Amino acid sequence: MMNARLANVVKTYEEEDKQQAECKSTYTLNPLLEDPDKNGDNDDEDIMSYLNYRKLEEIKKDFNRSEADGLSLEQFLKVMLNHLGAEYTDKTKLVKELIELFRQIDVNNDGTLEWEEFTNHIIELGMVRKDRSFINAIKNYYASDLKDTEKHDTEIEHMYYIEKLKHLLVMERDSKRFKVYNAKTGRCIQNVPGKYFQTFHSFIEKNAGAGGAVIAADYVEMGNIKFVATTSNNNSINFWDSNNYIFRERINTSDI
Repeated sequence: MMNARLANVVKTYEEEDKQQAECKSTYTLNPLLEDPDKNGDNDDEDIMSYLNYRKLEEIKKDFNRSEADGLSLEQFLKVMLNHLGAEYTDKTKLVKELIELFRQIDVNNDGTLEWEEFTNHIIELGMVRKDRSFINAIKNYYASDLKDTEKHDTEIEHMYYIEKLKHLLVMERDSKRFKVYNAKTGRCIQNVPGKYFQTFHSFIEKNAGAGGAVIAADYVEMGNIKFVATTSNNNSINFWDSNNYIFRERINTSDI
């Protein structure tokens, strides 16, 4: 039999769907596992054909309302039925396809689906189908009002976004320093290492990147230890305090 919680999702949806009031108020597992073609529906009636930019915006809001890192299968069904149910002629087939879609995307079997996983799947599907409408529905780019007012000695060669900190790390060609930007405001908040030093630790910070130009960065978290790690072209790794970008440690390696 069908999972009771999932059955309740379908039942609740059917009871609230005035256009389908004459339909059954619940579904069992058997029709969900039947061959979709047995219902006689048009094969072109798949989930992706009903997604557009406006629907995806609303679906994203529902994803963001979740207090967890992603939606459970039950939550995913509720969200998708709410946004697609009115346009889908066969609710049984829709629920079956939604369950299958969830399982396809949740490749790590953790039982949750994040917005990034969902949209990446749509983009990949659009690429396979060579249909840019799927891709454009997700990735819409607009000119930003944010302006970079910082002076750069050379051209910008690398940029790394640190999700945990909401920081953008900008690295110029052949530079031993990097700039830290607030990703939301676009404002440069710090140059690392800083120019002026008055303490012993600041002196160490000044010389931390002296051996090579910064070429890459990442966020490192091990328990209570939280660092921003940068690599230089002299095969060294520097660790910076994630709270203030004070230099903490350097590791020299033979190869990075």
